[in-house]
Amino acid sequence: MKALDLETAMLLLERFDAISVVNAEGEYIYANQNWLDIFQLSKENITGLHPWDILPDTRVMEVLKSHNPIVGHHLKGPNMKGFVSYYPIMKNETFFGVLIWVFYSWMDATVRFSKMVAELSRELEATQESLRNLSTANYSIQNIIGESPAIVRLREDIMAASRTVSTVLIEGETGVGKELVAHAIHDFSARRQARFVRVNCSAIPSELMESEFFGYDEGAFTGARRGGKIGKFELANGGSIFLDEVNQLPSTIQPKFLRVLQEREVERVGGKKVLSLDVRVIAASNTSLEDMVHSGSFRSDLFYRLNVIRIRVPPLRERKEDIPLLTRNLVSKLNHQLGLNISHVDDDIMQMFMDYDWPGNIRELQNVLERAMNRASGDTLEKNHFIFFTSAVQACPPVTAAVPLRDAPVPPPYPGMGSLMTMKADLEYAAIRDAMLKSRGNKTQAAALLGISRNALYKKLKKYR
Repeated sequence: MKALDLETAMLLLERFDAISVVNAEGEYIYANQNWLDIFQLSKENITGLHPWDILPDTRVMEVLKSHNPIVGHHLKGPNMKGFVSYYPIMKNETFFGVLIWVFYSWMDATVRFSKMVAELSRELEATQESLRNLSTANYSIQNIIGESPAIVRLREDIMAASRTVSTVLIEGETGVGKELVAHAIHDFSARRQARFVRVNCSAIPSELMESEFFGYDEGAFTGARRGGKIGKFELANGGSIFLDEVNQLPSTIQPKFLRVLQEREVERVGGKKVLSLDVRVIAASNTSLEDMVHSGSFRSDLFYRLNVIRIRVPPLRERKEDIPLLTRNLVSKLNHQLGLNISHVDDDIMQMFMDYDWPGNIRELQNVLERAMNRASGDTLEKNHFIFFTSAVQACPPVTAAVPLRDAPVPPPYPGMGSLMTMKADLEYAAIRDAMLKSRGNKTQAAALLGISRNALYKKLKKYR
């Protein structure tokens, strides 16, 4: 039997089965004549209807939330015999809606066919996801949300970096979106069609780093895979490689990275052949590599090779005017992920967001919103949904310093002088102040500098507020 073309297949579906399609919000956007006849409806009066308005037993809501197909659900409606399958529809890798297929004839064969389609769809999706993880940038410059001067400058820096193939060093606190910037640089560059390989340097055990980054030949060591293994640099050849948390590279591996950047070549572990590379390196660090060079924990020559184009991603406290826009964007994104329909955030909550310094940056903002949305039962986020957050704000006074210690004005001593206890408090206050300035308000880093826990630092900040 010859394969069916799309036109013939659609004609068969129109003839023998009832077909309908709903969008991502669950509203009908298409129904064939068989479907309309079953439910005694017309194409004009299905606008705004949802499947659950007609059949309470429908399972389309599950597919809207999970994006997973459901095959062979038995229909329980009056005067109806048959089964229904629900298939998620993707458009340009974005969830578009659900195809609802009601079938009556050749039941056993159809069920088997539907299950086979579902299984193949899952395998295809898994394969596509693996390829996306290896070879494409998931974000573009349009995903960088904000209109503040800091974000306008960041977009300009990204576009400037995209015009060349020079190495880029992205610096910024945890949670500011450094990986998003790396994706945008690749996506905006002439290499956008080539591979974009992402590697988290802190996630690879030190003993495996050499083989992971440079690959190995067959027989290089006990347990080596037959045929050898291609390394991350070689995999990215012709494209870009993103080295996230490059500050976590052990000192033993840093000279090998230097060779890749200087000579543009790599040699596999146990190999004798030198492979030429055409790879653009984009690195990111959540601490100052320059400070690490001064402390002796990072090679200066490697730093200079990485620090050709330097991009600083501003923390959220330096662009608070973007918080309302970011909040709306994150709520919309989380609505889709969680299957919710939050449409409004109370003004007092937004003011609290503006007053807070967000040490965890955008990642913390998203976490706070997601926790609150899981507590909400209506379409509005209210103060009672943020009880966990209001207590954290009260325990964490704002830190406005964003300049190096040597340039910062020295605040007056803590009030009161004379007694030993007061002098001790003055010294503690000064130490906390200096740590907060050195870490530019990052409380996790400040606590590490002071040798205390983050919770202990919060208590002390509240004490000296």
